[in-house]
Amino acid sequence: MINKKHYLQMIIVFMLAAASGILYNFTTPQGIPLVYHPLQLESGALLTSDQAYGLFRNGRALFIDARSAAEYNENHIHQAINLPIHSSRDDLNTMIQSLSKGQLIVAYCSNPACNSSRRLAGLLSYLGFSQVYIYLPGIEEWQSLSYPTDTGRVGDE
Repeated sequence: MINKKHYLQMIIVFMLAAASGILYNFTTPQGIPLVYHPLQLESGALLTSDQAYGLFRNGRALFIDARSAAEYNENHIHQAINLPIHSSRDDLNTMIQSLSKGQLIVAYCSNPACNSSRRLAGLLSYLGFSQVYIYLPGIEEWQSLSYPTDTGRVGDE
């Protein structure tokens, strides 16, 4: 049977654990917000294939592949960089720090069913990147339109 003393001790331990978790969350760069705010991208943030290809041809955008490194190495948009959304927090932080917050960014993954590009765009927007767009059709449509692609890592081509 639990007496009042044990009950009080359980409450204290729970409160300390909760406070520790909240404190840790606030001190990490990509802590989880206490209140959920859905991703609010400006209208037009979802790019059509024509729009994405126009940005590609003009050289105005940095294309970021949100898929795994293995998928990226198989094929990716020409000159795109790889930032796998499923990487560790430390790896993501390191890769994101090399990006310019004013750079026009186009995130993509495999196809519209793939959620990685949305997650990456949401993360970048949350971190203060102001020009983040999503190419939802992904690499599958890009290839079907015979737009330029590469294989392997950037620098291996």
